[in-house]
Amino acid sequence: MARISNLPRRAMQRRKIPRNRASAGNHSQSVQKPCSQAQVGQNRADTTHNDAQDSVSEYSDGSEPESEDDHSDSIRKPSQNARPGSKKDQRNSLMSVDGSNEASDSELDSGSSSDSDLDSGYASAEEDPNEVAEYYNRLIDHYEAEGPTMANHDENTKKMTYPEEKRWNKFCKATKRDPIELLKACKVCIFKAYLHWRVKHFRIKKESSIMTYWNVISIVYAMKIARWMDGGVLYDISNWIYAKLMPKFDLNISKKEKSGLFIEDLDLILHHHYIYDDHVYIHERLYVQLVLILIIAGATTTRPDALIGNVLYKHIEFQLFPPGPGGNRSRLGLVVNLVKVKKSAGVSEKKIFGFHEEDTLLHDPILHMLSLVFADGAFLNDFSSPERIYEMVVPTHMDRVKIPWKEEWRGRPIFRDVDGLKVSLEKALKYCKTRGDLIRLGRALGYAKRLEFYDIRRGSGKKLHEKLTPEERNKAMGHRLEDSSTYVRYYMTDFIGADIQAITFGSDPQTDFVNLISRLVRHGNAPIKLTEDQKDEIANNPRLVKYLRKRSQAMARFKKQGYPTYIAAKKASVAKQYEKYRKRVESLRKMLLTKCLERAILEFHKTIHTKEID
Repeated sequence: MARISNLPRRAMQRRKIPRNRASAGNHSQSVQKPCSQAQVGQNRADTTHNDAQDSVSEYSDGSEPESEDDHSDSIRKPSQNARPGSKKDQRNSLMSVDGSNEASDSELDSGSSSDSDLDSGYASAEEDPNEVAEYYNRLIDHYEAEGPTMANHDENTKKMTYPEEKRWNKFCKATKRDPIELLKACKVCIFKAYLHWRVKHFRIKKESSIMTYWNVISIVYAMKIARWMDGGVLYDISNWIYAKLMPKFDLNISKKEKSGLFIEDLDLILHHHYIYDDHVYIHERLYVQLVLILIIAGATTTRPDALIGNVLYKHIEFQLFPPGPGGNRSRLGLVVNLVKVKKSAGVSEKKIFGFHEEDTLLHDPILHMLSLVFADGAFLNDFSSPERIYEMVVPTHMDRVKIPWKEEWRGRPIFRDVDGLKVSLEKALKYCKTRGDLIRLGRALGYAKRLEFYDIRRGSGKKLHEKLTPEERNKAMGHRLEDSSTYVRYYMTDFIGADIQAITFGSDPQTDFVNLISRLVRHGNAPIKLTEDQKDEIANNPRLVKYLRKRSQAMARFKKQGYPTYIAAKKASVAKQYEKYRKRVESLRKMLLTKCLERAILEFHKTIHTKEID
């Protein structure tokens, strides 16, 4: 410790703060400290995260461009009256702006602090104290005028705040108070009244839901007021929700089941999809790319949002390698770079995965990706068939051959949706559509649980947890903490997948049988659609009948004004009421159909085993 305390301040700065590299392009003049320009560049902290690079090959050197903060041009560096030709000037002239010079070990270990401080330019005796004071006072004024630095939320977080802010404004309108003034007040009583109003008027039934909305409104507060909410308010509200709000409204405190979808279940889904599924897809591409999404999601444990609709051609790359030992055919690999991963502390880390051919074609990502690429004709070299690729020979002076894309395809998504009956070139596939396909396949196979992509993530995460080091698993799953706390809290299944009986009693382990018990329950005769009686029950729902009546009345009004169709009335902006109730009818009907089918499936699985025994 004594050795470190004697280091010159310049050496301390080198150890703690990463140096910026020189970058091309124009930059606004930055705030300059009363020291050499080289030291400014050396000590300036990098504050922005670089964008994802255009292709996988560009990541090979591991370099990341860094950017600099922009500051007012009005803040000037105080003059330094160093004599020309001094040792200090000669030394500074050898230092580049990017701070590329490295201090030698002897320099770092030198003990004198006073001489080093003078030589380094920090607190130099040659500086005018008045100019130094003026400079830092201007800097204080500059940062005061700049205001707080806001959190760098991703788009999904911002989308969550928009509806919650609208509801806050609606609450304030009901109380006849100003929304911003109520936020600024930051009083516990105000937020308690809001959450009470929120539960009462929005049919909230679960404790986890109101906790989520409370977290979102706290984000809205931080975005609008530019500061974190007081810790005392957060402490009080959290206790009040559990102690008072939940009992008052009888909120459901049950936790969501954390189950895993393992490879055996994924095989059942893929097999049913290819062999038995009678669902008609608008285009065959939707049929094939669903399988590839499930394969990659299962292999990488990635979050669905990072994969569906966010992987462009420039994010993937085929690479051809020489034959393996004993082989005579070139080997084809696939590199997938996931760039739209969840942020942590305002920063997202890219994840790059490598894939190879599989003996089981049902699991083969190379085969499925090739089918999509050939359908698009995206290869720059215009291969007529996959055979042409495998016939290529990797030159002896190269370890691999990278297969490039046509320039017009690099920015287009791999997983795309349709426009009408044709596949769109630019329209990315939406998560909600793929999620609906997974739910439908699960119901067709008779699973008691409504399947979700996080079931796949948990099942694959268990395999990674068993095979990888904690560091490798955290990197693959996108967890930032250096321990297993995130995995244990969110991704470890409720079922203990170990043969604890054999461990305890020393008997022969039956791990396969325990894994069989842990799988999701299913029955091939579970309902997949509603009966006519159930459909009639939904059609007679009082709320739905009310919305249908309101919609009919709105239609009658615009027809009375001389508009024969809804389209004509919409163009004339006289169909707002009709549009309002049309959306409510569609939303409510969809919700009733989903809930009714889920109840029917749940009831079936509750009673079927008794019937099977009888």
